[in-house]
Amino acid sequence: MTRDDLIDKVQYGVMTPDEAEAEAELLGLRRLASHGDKTLDPLREPDWTLPMAAAWIAYRTSDAVRGQWDDYRLDCWEWRFRKWRVGFDGPVHEGHFLEQCSRATLAKLSISDSVDQRAARDPLFSMTVQEAIDALWIALRGGATNRVVLKRRRGSHRWLAPRRPAITRA
Repeated sequence: MTRDDLIDKVQYGVMTPDEAEAEAELLGLRRLASHGDKTLDPLREPDWTLPMAAAWIAYRTSDAVRGQWDDYRLDCWEWRFRKWRVGFDGPVHEGHFLEQCSRATLAKLSISDSVDQRAARDPLFSMTVQEAIDALWIALRGGATNRVVLKRRRGSHRWLAPRRPAITRA
């Protein structure tokens, strides 16, 4: 059985992700779902995205920042449940798809905070992600950085000088 065979069985609901992972291990295959290189240290990076900065403000851990770092996330693969069908009128299947993690956004960070990361917060720096995002915007408006790059939806960038009177969300 190949890696692709295992993934197909999980997509069709014949196997669970855990069963496929165990079978892959027995066959000597690498893990199907995977996380990026946890030795990457985002604290050594000179430039951070807004989700990375908000994660630091809320959690104060390099693991939380790493989880919002796109370079790390693009090496992560996760199982995601789907109901799906082949064609317009084919039978409906239920299974898990192995998908690459998408780029981090402030909205996804907020959702993950409400779902599963509250326990990871340091009680001395107790702040929700939404409070961290608000604090980040206040700091940016006050000129707390040397430069800020906001990406727009179509991939263009807008450079903002420090101490600019107003920063708006792109």
